[in-house]
Order: sequence, then structure tokens, then C-alpha cells
Amino acid sequence: MSAPDDTFDVIRWYDSAIIAHNTAQVLGKYSHERDIGTLTIPSEATPIVFTCRPLDRSQRRMVRRQPSEPDQNDTAFRLGVVKITNPPGSSGARVLIPARARPGEPLDDDVMDSLGLSEDDEQEIGSVIRIKSFLAHGVPLSCPQLDSSLRAFLAGGVLLAEQKRASQTQTDESSDP
Repeated sequence: MSAPDDTFDVIRWYDSAIIAHNTAQVLGKYSHERDIGTLTIPSEATPIVFTCRPLDRSQRRMVRRQPSEPDQNDTAFRLGVVKITNPPGSSGARVLIPARARPGEPLDDDVMDSLGLSEDDEQEIGSVIRIKSFLAHGVPLSCPQLDSSLRAFLAGGVLLAEQKRASQTQTDESSDP
């Protein structure tokens, strides 16, 4: 288990800023292992990056007491996210450090609402924080693919295909005499 002061970055594996630059195989591998080094992220891409920290013992107990896995993921997100780079609605690189009532306390509902994230995003990132926090030392990280994340990935792929098709159509029309 890592020391509580260690941080790690997580990108939603279905983030549109990375779907366009990575194969499904690379994204699938990233979705399980969460090694950002496996991704191709061009300098112009601005994925939402969550800087997180593993939960300490009392926080893990708080997560474990939650009655369902979605509640556990929500609690892990509220406790573990320390910074968000390129948050939704930002133009260009921007950093958001969510405000807490006291250090180590979970983010309250008002702060959560102000982040501009979907509950699916919170579940995705919270599941990684939860799994990483409970992982035994030396055991490789292996995250499940949540159903909501799979749907978001498929929707992002469809949107990317439509954009490419529209771009190709415009290119073809402009090259016609």
C-alpha cells in the first residue's frame, strides 16, 4: 500500500481527447491497468486529468461501510480526488483544487455539483481510487470496466466516427470542380 501522501493521475479511459489518438486495444489495456504511459496524448489534447491519492485506513473504513459498490465509488471519489486538470467547461489547461471543509474530509454535495462532472465520471474515477486504495502491496492494479464507462466509450467512438465522416465529406466536396 502506498503512503497516503503519494498521488497518481487518472484519465477517464473514454475521454474524447484520447479516444481519437489511441486504438481500442490500447484503451482497453489502459482501462484495466491505468498506466497513463501506455496512452498516446498529443500536446494539443486536453483530457480531464484527476490527481488522486490513496485513501488512508480510516477513509478505507468509511468506504467499506457504504452499502453498495456505487456508494463506495462515490465516497472514494469524494475522499481521494485532490486536483482536476482541464475540468469540464474549461478552455485551455486549467487546474481546479476542490475545496474541503477540513483536510481529509469528503467533498460535500455543493462542491461535487460545482465540478461539472457526470455521476458516471465520478463512478469511473472513484472505482480506480477505491481499488488502488485497497490493493495489497506488490499486486498489479486491475480495474473493472464499469457498464457506464463502456457506454461512454462506445458513444465517444460513434461521435468520433461521425466527425471523421463529416470532415471527409467536406474535404471531398471542396475538392470537386
